[in-house]
Amino acid sequence: MLGYANFVRYMAINRHSSAKAEQLSASLEDYLETILQLVQENKVARAKDISTQMQVRKSSVTSALKTLSEKGFIHYTPYGFITLTESGKAIAEDVYRRHSTLKDFFIKVLAIDAELADTGACQMEHAIPPAILDRFVQFIEFVDLCPRGNIRWVQDFGYYCRHGHPQQNCMRCVQMTVDELAQDQSNFNNGEKVLSLTALKPGQKAQVRSIRGEKKLAERLIKMEVMPGAFITLIHVASNADRIEIAVRESRFILTKQEADQVQIVSISNPGE
Repeated sequence: MLGYANFVRYMAINRHSSAKAEQLSASLEDYLETILQLVQENKVARAKDISTQMQVRKSSVTSALKTLSEKGFIHYTPYGFITLTESGKAIAEDVYRRHSTLKDFFIKVLAIDAELADTGACQMEHAIPPAILDRFVQFIEFVDLCPRGNIRWVQDFGYYCRHGHPQQNCMRCVQMTVDELAQDQSNFNNGEKVLSLTALKPGQKAQVRSIRGEKKLAERLIKMEVMPGAFITLIHVASNADRIEIAVRESRFILTKQEADQVQIVSISNPGE
């Protein structure tokens, strides 16, 4: 899920476009969004590229571009390149943020296929209030960054949509929970002990069980691929023990003691093994 995690950073964009944006129709907002995407890909946009991507006639594109230029949202001359003004870029980024957030929610939470999710997002993006959109973003962040690694009921919702909800499915979930508790008890009986990352010694390997602490810490660790299920090796501990060096796959990272204390692990080897 986290691959998606980069675009939710669009929350940093100004959430309230200028009053001029209220004058734009949904169609004109789509033009700005398309221009933004073409500029990101090709540095500039051309009328024929807009026509192709939006699947509209060139005459319609020309009319829309003239209107957007008159409103001060794009730089446009006939047969020339098209770029966004600052105000046009702000609106285009806000439309793109709305579209991306809705599409991601439909795919990840509602288990809708990508093509239908894209179509639905395109239809809804022009009308959704900012406060509701922000709550969508927060929920997706919660699903992505939960230190338990995933939200089981979100996954099971996809099962519900595919198979319906006969009563025995509730018992299926109950049985899965019982089985997981039994496995946890078995691990405990077999000597598996959950520790803090700071308990490791140089050379020891471990598997991450969970991440505690604030969202910003979870985001930083996940970018390092330090997430539930990942295997890590402790490389070095600073002389004053305030920092440690770890290896994740072929990469190495430095964590403070406070950060490492929030990483719950299960040791799987001793130094030299």
